[in-house]
Amino acid sequence: MVGGVGSDPVYADEFRRLASSSNFVHWDGPRPHAEVLNIFGSHRVVLNLSWAEVQSLVDLEASLCGCAVVATPAGHSAEWLPESVEVLDSFDVTEGLLTAKARTTGPRPRANYAATWESTVAVIDMAYQDAVARKGRSEA
Repeated sequence: MVGGVGSDPVYADEFRRLASSSNFVHWDGPRPHAEVLNIFGSHRVVLNLSWAEVQSLVDLEASLCGCAVVATPAGHSAEWLPESVEVLDSFDVTEGLLTAKARTTGPRPRANYAATWESTVAVIDMAYQDAVARKGRSEA
């Protein structure tokens, strides 16, 4: 298992405890980014147990390398990568480990990251135009 323990000591202790007590997980510390990408390319599942995410770069990179991603409800990866990302119901580490283990069989997901700069700008522009229109109505 490749994993970072982050800056929260409670999370880090729980991560280490559960990883070391598992029959199917081995964790031996963080790795350089290039090595992590190679690991993603040779594995089937990435379990992202983050407590705080917006759009997870880990989820994006893992899915584009052919991994199924199991993630906590902390981020929005499933909105961007619905074919690749399964969102857990909670932040429970044991649930995450069991769900990831179940995803080790079956076909590899196909990442379909359809967002482009053009589509992103169009959404932002539409939201901006709507905000300007609402502001104008409220000042009238």
